Amino acid sequence: MPTVLYNTELAPKKRVRFTGDDALKAGYALCYDRDNITATNAAGTTLTAAYSSFARHAYVEKPAAGNLDAFAGIVCESKPAVTGGQEVTIFLPTPGLVREVYSDVSATAMTTSVTLQAGSYAFGGDGDGVIVGKYLQTKDRSSANGLIQAVITGIDPLLALGQTPSSTVRTCSPAIWNTCPWSAIEQGIVSGRVLFEDFEGGYALIAAQAATALGGKYNLYGISDGTGGSIITTLTDEPGGVLSLQTTTNDENCAITLPGGNLAGMFQCTTSNGLWFEARVKIGPDTAGKDDACVYIGLGEEALLGNGTILTTSDALADKDYIGWIHQIADEKWDCVWNTDTGGASPVTLSADAHTSVVDTYVNLGFVSDGTSIQAYVNGVASGDPDLLSAPDFPLDEEMNIYFDLMSSGGESSVAEIDWVKCACTI
Repeated sequence: MPTVLYNTELAPKKRVRFTGDDALKAGYALCYDRDNITATNAAGTTLTAAYSSFARHAYVEKPAAGNLDAFAGIVCESKPAVTGGQEVTIFLPTPGLVREVYSDVSATAMTTSVTLQAGSYAFGGDGDGVIVGKYLQTKDRSSANGLIQAVITGIDPLLALGQTPSSTVRTCSPAIWNTCPWSAIEQGIVSGRVLFEDFEGGYALIAAQAATALGGKYNLYGISDGTGGSIITTLTDEPGGVLSLQTTTNDENCAITLPGGNLAGMFQCTTSNGLWFEARVKIGPDTAGKDDACVYIGLGEEALLGNGTILTTSDALADKDYIGWIHQIADEKWDCVWNTDTGGASPVTLSADAHTSVVDTYVNLGFVSDGTSIQAYVNGVASGDPDLLSAPDFPLDEEMNIYFDLMSSGGESSVAEIDWVKCACTI
């Protein structure tokens, strides 16, 4: 019979070398010194960035802008200042770990996120940095910093921190996803919904037909409607996969939705929740006429798969509920827009001419709402000013799903491709 020791139930700990001179308090946050090159190997050889060094997993330092994705753990007990650094024991940040953390915010239980802050040992709150957990106490530490009980959820593994997306860097945007409690939603610690689709499954829908199930974990649906000749397929020219929409005749619609099947909307933007959206898309490839395309990427009300139900043959958006991005051939630019069905103006533009499209070149398009306002992002950078959710014609409280829609409105065949799409909301 196996023997179970009492201390096996204790939180996992690790002994590490703190490289700073500061005094440390119980509950402080520490990050790994992942770029450490000051150590030597067993032979006494001075290491460089080219060497493999276990010191990078044994040395820790104060959280900084370049190491927030290398969260090492929580200081177990207070230590006085020691010149030249010292040994310290930390609680390892395993998902589900419940400890008291040193904080400088006013927290609301199960609402305020626990975040790592650049340049601070204290854990922050919503919008202060990289989310690593959720506070379990309602307590104000904003004026008198101190301990608050929290649960650690871990850093979103889909987010490559510190990398700004570009035409060649396919990462998600830190400016968007640092504020999203993705891991906490996945673990059920925070109520919400998350979706990340990298389009790995071999979808193929050829010729004109009505909305059809294409498979995948989110029940992807597609349509190639109009005079025929459209193709929905997946490519392998990016890691994971790429979904391609192609139309061959004028005024022909080719689109996907997920979750599909005209299900009730999965995502909402309300005054009591957060909403995050980002997709990596392009128009092309670089062949004459291939950019003659009206394209939409974003959220829209359910049951919109059909010719002209999102994008109309007049190179515009129909009067439906939506928040997203439209590319119109009139100016070859991306605009962030919204609308409420029969609500008035259609559409309202949040960020006009935010990005000039370049044929066969990817761009990250996204938006974030904190329950008060909504902000558009292009390649991880805020575009224009935020707008209040109380703005006219905003689709507040409307349930929506994800749509990627192509309408060949330029008289030529056209192509639009999506590398990945990511969306989350709290409820």
